[in-house]
Amino acid sequence: PDVASADVPLVPDPALRLRQAGWLSGDLHLHSTYSDGQDSVATVVALAEYLEDPAFLACHPEYAGNPVDFIALTDHRTADQNLDPEFVSDRVVLIPGEEFGSPGHANLFGVTGTISHDPDGDGSTLADYSGGFDTAHAQGALASINHPYASGILFPWDLSNFDALEVWNTRFSLSQPGATPADVDAWEVAKKSTAGAAFRRGADFSGIGGNAQALKFYEALLSRGKHVAVVGGSDRHLVFPVGFPATWVQAETRDVAGVLDGIRKRHTFVTRTPVSATIELSATMGEFSYRMGDSIPVPTGG
Repeated sequence: PDVASADVPLVPDPALRLRQAGWLSGDLHLHSTYSDGQDSVATVVALAEYLEDPAFLACHPEYAGNPVDFIALTDHRTADQNLDPEFVSDRVVLIPGEEFGSPGHANLFGVTGTISHDPDGDGSTLADYSGGFDTAHAQGALASINHPYASGILFPWDLSNFDALEVWNTRFSLSQPGATPADVDAWEVAKKSTAGAAFRRGADFSGIGGNAQALKFYEALLSRGKHVAVVGGSDRHLVFPVGFPATWVQAETRDVAGVLDGIRKRHTFVTRTPVSATIELSATMGEFSYRMGDSIPVPTGG
């Protein structure tokens, strides 16, 4: 029989159903020539827009209706890229960002100006990092810990005032080899600071890769009652496409405020690409329904 003309029912793409419920996908970790990226701001924006281009869709029809909805430009220790005249788009929501810190990186989403990790110039301290996150919050921005187990730039700072954790940086299996407990010990000596207990828990799983350790870090945070959003980012400097991995955010509005609010509410998950398998999870307790990222209250008596 002619397979092409066979009466085969079409199965709707699950991602399209998610989009009808307000879910957007994007890339929250990108670099340009304003720091160590190899492409201009205009090129990075154009790459995100290209996933909706007819020429691209002719080869990849699965992306029809599944574009990159938002990106954050997170150049190292600067927010100047957000003022570039080419940082504009009528297709993609552009989130002003900064990759804060050295060593130990965190993305700040929604910043209005550069925030220093060492404002006194005397070396970074726990107070400097905590103060930087507080400053970001005062600007209406969010703080997200990046690739916490990346070699040479670990993020063991014992902080509680962050909003998200990057559990998937660039390709999952190509992530940094991760950290060992001995690496954390050396960091404590160098920084004269005590590593967070949840971070140490992730370091106990050395050998599984940095991204997998970040997931262990996230699980340890949950077990200690600290709830943050999970996010991912390509950490693109060159070559890799935008949106690999893709962070999904349930947003009430398709704009910067909507995306940030969705992250703030922890309504997020991460997939390999904008068209990879997606996750749908909800819970109902009595008359109340809860979405991914929500906290479910335990009734008195269990």
